[in-house]
Amino acid sequence: MLSNNSQLTESQIFQLQDEQFATWLRTHVSTITNLFSLAKLLYACHYVILVYCSLMYIIYKVYQIRRSAAKSLSSLSLGPERKVKCYNEYFVNGYVFHTEEYGHGRKTYNNGVCVKGSTRSELEVDYYGRLEEVVELQYHSEQNRVFLFKCYWYDTTDRGIRVDPHYGLVEINSKARLRNLNDVFVFAKQCQQVYYTYTPSFRKDR
Repeated sequence: MLSNNSQLTESQIFQLQDEQFATWLRTHVSTITNLFSLAKLLYACHYVILVYCSLMYIIYKVYQIRRSAAKSLSSLSLGPERKVKCYNEYFVNGYVFHTEEYGHGRKTYNNGVCVKGSTRSELEVDYYGRLEEVVELQYHSEQNRVFLFKCYWYDTTDRGIRVDPHYGLVEINSKARLRNLNDVFVFAKQCQQVYYTYTPSFRKDR
């Protein structure tokens, strides 16, 4: 007001203040209030946009997972390809396994296989055998590969296996074979490696 009315007297300035100051103050307060409300609105919009973007990202990732899972299930439903690959050795669970034929004559013994029982009870049975073949199954997709061990399994009954009560050593009758010969394959990831050696005994089958 003073810059626009520099020729006014002091009494006229006070009179203008009395007449216009209240209106000027209300106008500026209203402007500041509107700016503050606008800032709150922009902050709220920013938050809404952030939540919306996060939600869309989650929806997109779920869609990708479902699409990938559907593709995997679809390839599995078609069954494995007719052609399989066979190997003489395979690394799994920290062990290098050799098939019995491939390891014949070597200084190291890498074909001993053990599959731990899954019942976790007193009746649990551990299966012991020798690795005969490593088979790779392909399910119409490079990512869907399954490795199987074909094994010669020893009899798991009292006729074939005995556990020493003092030392916990497992004695196996090498001539007693598991009777269920229709189930000779196991997943490679299930297998642990064991070493077979002859025990001090007069019997030649132990």
